[in-house]
Amino acid sequence: RVKPIPVSELRAFCKDETRLRERGTLDPGTLFMIKKGCPPVRQPKVTLECVALKLTGRYADPRRTPPELKAFAASQVSMAAVAFDLLGRSDSVDRECRAQARAFMSFKPCGRPERRLLKAHLVEEALRQGRTTTLIDLAHAWLYRNHIVPPRDTVFDRLVGSARRRADDAIVEHYGRTLTDEQRRALDGLLAVPPGGRISTLEFLKKPPAKPSPNAMKALCSRLAKLEEVGAHEIDVGKIGPSRLRHIARDAHGKSAYEMGAQTQPSLRYAQLASFLAHTFVETRDRTVDMFLRLVQKYVNRARDLAEEDVRILALSRTESFQR
Repeated sequence: RVKPIPVSELRAFCKDETRLRERGTLDPGTLFMIKKGCPPVRQPKVTLECVALKLTGRYADPRRTPPELKAFAASQVSMAAVAFDLLGRSDSVDRECRAQARAFMSFKPCGRPERRLLKAHLVEEALRQGRTTTLIDLAHAWLYRNHIVPPRDTVFDRLVGSARRRADDAIVEHYGRTLTDEQRRALDGLLAVPPGGRISTLEFLKKPPAKPSPNAMKALCSRLAKLEEVGAHEIDVGKIGPSRLRHIARDAHGKSAYEMGAQTQPSLRYAQLASFLAHTFVETRDRTVDMFLRLVQKYVNRARDLAEEDVRILALSRTESFQR
């Protein structure tokens, strides 16, 4: 799939004439409609908007449009870049030129129906993605794929934020439906200090693994056994993706057992603890397997080195005895 070029990368992209010509050249039918339906003085402006829509899925920003892009757009209608200065700047002219460019490029504005569809798409992606920047990139890609011009930045930011909040509510509702009473009691037990211990179970599970060694392997196995004891492997994460799960687990990792227990909403606490356990179980299991393979390879290499050393010493002793 062809992805839109981010506005932050447009200037560097336009400096590559080959890539600009491959991606930005308009088809003959579009150029014919521009020359037939626009006055000559507006043709460079409409062409620039068409090229901007084709490359980025957005309108051309007068303050951030690279001069190379202006010159390339003007050249497609056989005009020089100075033609932009003849038209001047006017809000009404800009609106008319952008409306013509949308019609020529088969784009449509982001109205209420398009916003509802975009928000529904973002809610699904927010269940899988943890970073807001990734969510924004996916939103721009969806708009570009469906030939929809993005709304204003303020409206766009509100859409992304609303979709993220809706996804957070969906995650809390999911755990509220799927967690059993026994699992909730196990999650509450993470915040308590076990008999004879010095730290809570939650803090014990937060400890990072040490460098590969037999003792570190033993600690990982103990950690994995504790996770299975509290039922981490039985937690149903539903449609929550690994990236989103890791993001929630990171938030829970930054809170102490006291801060987690002081939350006024038990449903939110259960959602964070359940996500933390599910992510920590998968991470610990993978790290255990990885450390086991590293240790096996380490001892295999050591045994091979010792065997080669013994062979070398034996060969040297035989050579010395032969020389005698």
